[in-house]
Amino acid sequence: MNLKVKSVAGAVTSVMALGLVVAGPASTAQAEAGGRFYIVNKATGTCLKGNGNNKDVTLGKCAKADAFHWNTYGPGRYVNYSTGTVEFGGTICISSNGKNKPVSLRVCKTGIGTGAWRLASLKNGAHTPFANSKCGYLQAINDKVTRCGARPANKNAMTWVIKYTL
Repeated sequence: MNLKVKSVAGAVTSVMALGLVVAGPASTAQAEAGGRFYIVNKATGTCLKGNGNNKDVTLGKCAKADAFHWNTYGPGRYVNYSTGTVEFGGTICISSNGKNKPVSLRVCKTGIGTGAWRLASLKNGAHTPFANSKCGYLQAINDKVTRCGARPANKNAMTWVIKYTL
């Protein structure tokens, strides 16, 4: 009888542990040490560029300038260094404006659409989609314009390469 109780207790503990693994939070993409990175479009070879608070994010030739530097800002948010801080001490993050619309930068803590962004990996050299649950995939329309929308026919337009070579 004692053996039976131990077996049941062991089984319950195993099920509870499995439940924590399955129900626990999904692992997030981890940034590498050193922080800032470029986000380079695979189709165009151009980098994601911030243009300041409440302005559209564009693409441009990668440069060692803050406008091209990105970092994580908690879960699902990505900060850009194009303006440093804005009024009320906030930093600016990429934000969704809806499907088939350009993305822009807004104050990370309070800006609409700044959360729920996902990259599959933030490791150096990773090839990853950059997606938002409300607008779809961030993609290059050409070598200057970005927008968020449905998966494009050319997967390279929605594939981004992470580079820590600042």
